[in-house]
Amino acid sequence: MFDQFQLKWVDIVNDEYCSSIIAKHDCDLHHLVQETEDYQSRDVYIKTIDINEYPELLGSVLHANEKFFKFQLGNSVECYFAKYPTGSHYDTMHMDCKSGLDHMLQRKISFTLTLNDQYEGGEFCVHDHTLEAKKGRLLVFPSFLLHAVSKITAGTRYCVFGFFLGPDWR
Repeated sequence: MFDQFQLKWVDIVNDEYCSSIIAKHDCDLHHLVQETEDYQSRDVYIKTIDINEYPELLGSVLHANEKFFKFQLGNSVECYFAKYPTGSHYDTMHMDCKSGLDHMLQRKISFTLTLNDQYEGGEFCVHDHTLEAKKGRLLVFPSFLLHAVSKITAGTRYCVFGFFLGPDWR
């Protein structure tokens, strides 16, 4: 299934743009830790942001959907700023299909925009493929693909990620 979607990072913004997002949002973050009985699957700092403030990002994700996926989307988008300090991760393979905000819609398109590259670890994995992230690169993929972010071993990883929602699959 992975090869069918020809996933790759696309450079969409420059260093200044990325730095301005970090400067604006690297405050008032919520520490999100998700644990099962015997395992901590996620450890990250996040906050909700408005994707409409970033028309390049919004347009790029919509363009990718038109060109590659052609999923029926609604007008709802969940968008987050994330900070992964050393030791942080989301290393359980998971899908993003369920919406946290609107239970009448499903997450259909997932995206992540890498904002820096001064960290080690933090590889983005989709199924059994590791995809190299670099500052200013965007990855857009169907929300039903399994993915994870490995543990940050040094530095801090920043990104914007989110989901475009739509009606049930047909």
